[in-house]
Amino acid sequence: MFEEVFGIYVPDAGGALWVGLLVALLVFGDFSRVLSRRNLALLGLLAAAPLLNDIGRWGFNKRPDIAPWWWTAVFLVLLGHTVWAFVLAGGKPRSAWQPNLPKAALPVIGALLIGMNVLTGLAKHPEDAGVYIGIGAQRWIETGSLPYGDPQLVGPETTGYGAASTYGPILYLTHVPLVLATGGGHNPVDAPVKDRAVYHRPSTLATKIAAILFHLAGLLGLFLVVRGLAGTPSAWGAVILYASMPYLAGLDGGNGSISGIRFISHIAPSALLLLALASVSRPFISGLWFAASAGALFYPVFIFPAWLAWRLWRKDRPLRFLAGAAAGGIAIAALVIAFMPGHGPVDAIQTFLRAIIEHQEGSGPHQYGISNFGFWGTHDGLAALFHTPLVGSSPFTSLIFLIFLGLAALACWVVRNGKLGALAAASAGVAAAVQLWKTHGGGTYIEWYLPFLIVALVVGSREAGAGSRKQGPLSSGTAGAEAAVEEFSGV
Repeated sequence: MFEEVFGIYVPDAGGALWVGLLVALLVFGDFSRVLSRRNLALLGLLAAAPLLNDIGRWGFNKRPDIAPWWWTAVFLVLLGHTVWAFVLAGGKPRSAWQPNLPKAALPVIGALLIGMNVLTGLAKHPEDAGVYIGIGAQRWIETGSLPYGDPQLVGPETTGYGAASTYGPILYLTHVPLVLATGGGHNPVDAPVKDRAVYHRPSTLATKIAAILFHLAGLLGLFLVVRGLAGTPSAWGAVILYASMPYLAGLDGGNGSISGIRFISHIAPSALLLLALASVSRPFISGLWFAASAGALFYPVFIFPAWLAWRLWRKDRPLRFLAGAAAGGIAIAALVIAFMPGHGPVDAIQTFLRAIIEHQEGSGPHQYGISNFGFWGTHDGLAALFHTPLVGSSPFTSLIFLIFLGLAALACWVVRNGKLGALAAASAGVAAAVQLWKTHGGGTYIEWYLPFLIVALVVGSREAGAGSRKQGPLSSGTAGAEAAVEEFSGV
């Protein structure tokens, strides 16, 4: 219903590109010098959009003559964003960005763009991840078991080639009440999931609502972080800039979208990580949010060392942060063990990891490790050099993965100045770098790193002690947090 009623009121791919460009220049553009650093930075944020627009038409099976070149361009932009993020983390001092518009206009424009995001989430059909997470959550309701050991959901012969059992437990957990609220969860336990005439899939409204709520939470985290470092006008500017990005619209020109609110796997983990960044003045809470982010999707695990190193460099309660992350991780592991009946604790965790890793990085039939939807899948010679395991058959011993680990280690060094902007930039760098390694769709998961790149750009790197015990995004107590929420809401 929502797609039919509201679909005509949201921007298409071309419209989204123009909205993103115009809003970025209107809010933060430097009109005194066309080729200023700020204008080039804004264009840099948008650089991947023309390449991702309707990228499905350049699938290797459709256009093998163009696909390698197209994916090379995507890969180079990704590489550029990775390098850019690390340079921002450890570069020269930069002043915070202040928006061009009057303060009173910012909440109004922000509200309009956030409304556009919400409408987009409702009006467009969820893609890939959301559909399969909904199925996995519904099977959890019906069977009492998480999907990682469900024979109807695991393996290349199941629905989506195993996609319904490859996401983090936090994503399934957040879908359960929404699946129930939208009328799902009533199939017999033995109903064949692949037979859509017999098995009734959950309403897509459940995953639409989940994606929208995660996105709003991420925008709130973004607002709080920037407000604590650069003030309210810059915070609204950052929210406006991110909400206007064309990636959120999906960039669907007819061959399927590749990013945006339609992909909850793109939105949810970074939203939770933004809440962790907004909570840095409360290290235990920040650690809990961080664990939740990693419990949604795996890649934040590789960002964790930089966050811990940031606190160690600052001597800012690293043990409390570690305790929060450990508590969250233990709770997630306990959830997996408790809802994997018939599996012992060790077997439950092994089954959980196997279901995720094999689908995401495996080289079996229909697994992402051999996908030709990406740079490595369209460059066999380079893939043979960089992706061949050096030890056994584990993808975690390949040359490209070892290079990625080196970049994750570098992130621990570039945050040594103790600035929160540096931590945001390093987080963006690692979240981008993980896609240099990833075979399937590397460079398309823009939302994993884009908001953190925006934080680093907008807040600059001159804040003094930002995020410390006495000041920071959430350091003013409950009343301060409530006031921030009211201000964010335009109240």
